[in-house]
Amino acid sequence: MEHCQDCGKKYNTVYTVPDDVWEKITPEEGEDGFLCIECADKRAYNIGVVFFWCVSEINRINDKNVKNNAKIMEEMELEIEQLKKLIQVN
Repeated sequence: MEHCQDCGKKYNTVYTVPDDVWEKITPEEGEDGFLCIECADKRAYNIGVVFFWCVSEINRINDKNVKNNAKIMEEMELEIEQLKKLIQVN
């Protein structure tokens, strides 16, 4: 369980943010830090970045689940790329 450095909330959510965005919103410039999704989203919004969150259940039971999760992540990455293209067109 992590501890948000902004609001102090304990959270269990695992998420990723592109490195270039994280460098702009990180609690300590140039250092690793922890932010709950709400605080990360708020910091990003304040610098003009809007997050698009994709939710996936991650099971840590066995290797089969790891392979299934890898497939899900690949599918999510393809969906994100398609959304990026749609955003660029509009």
